[in-house]
Amino acid sequence: MSPTYVLAVLAGLTAIAFLSGRRRATGFSAGQRSHSLAGYHGGYVAFWCALPGLALFAMWQIAEPSLLRSYVLEQLPADLQALPESQLGLIFNDIRNLVDGNIVAGEPTAAILAAAERYAQLRAVSHWILAVAVLAVGLGTFAFAFI
Repeated sequence: MSPTYVLAVLAGLTAIAFLSGRRRATGFSAGQRSHSLAGYHGGYVAFWCALPGLALFAMWQIAEPSLLRSYVLEQLPADLQALPESQLGLIFNDIRNLVDGNIVAGEPTAAILAAAERYAQLRAVSHWILAVAVLAVGLGTFAFAFI
């Protein structure tokens, strides 16, 4: 799942949280009068739904590229790992370009093709884990704030 879709779903969940909090505040009986406006209750629930999910999303987006890079480069054959850091950076750029469908410098070797396939799989799994984690945090904090 694309990170853009994760943000869109989190925004939708936040809108649902706002409406649910506002509806709950207006649903009090006459004897249970609320001390605040209904919109404030909706904003409180929406805030607690969105903020932890956005924080997790931001941390994931910062950490994911370096973690994927280090894991993919560790899986390369020993002769490629022995190259200087600048050469490893160029190899990793070729791997990312292969995955993204861009032009690659020269003909890729079998090791680079295998690394590109591994990188694509890891990135897809990472995006799905991000989606599940952000939605779980959003739903959990929505339930926490709604109660």
